[in-house]
Amino acid sequence: MLAQTFIKQGRVDDGIRAARAALEQNPRSAMAHNTLGSAYLVQGKYDQAMTHLDKAIELEPELPQAYIKKGLFNLAAGNLQKGETDLQNAVAVAPTYSTPGYCSPTTTCGCGTSRWRSRPCRKGLELS
Repeated sequence: MLAQTFIKQGRVDDGIRAARAALEQNPRSAMAHNTLGSAYLVQGKYDQAMTHLDKAIELEPELPQAYIKKGLFNLAAGNLQKGETDLQNAVAVAPTYSTPGYCSPTTTCGCGTSRWRSRPCRKGLELS
């Protein structure tokens, strides 16, 4: 999705425009809602981010990326119970999914742990 590319390049406003355009074409696109949620997280617009991440999960309940983003945000915000629940939901829907640079309960990360981290691991990559 073009919006994700823009966000990765630091062109968040362009990413938002692209994600909104994708939603105009297909309002039921879970990935577009997920991407828009990511962009709003980057901008610090947390309420809007959570709205779009929740919508992504509503549309595609087995989308681990949305649960992971919500979980990491909630952990960082001090909402430990919510964060843990979100991350457990991610594992429940996709037990082998791996987010590069983050430890997960189902893989052993390059830093030698096997648990969720709210920040990238020391090695910055995951090993299966």
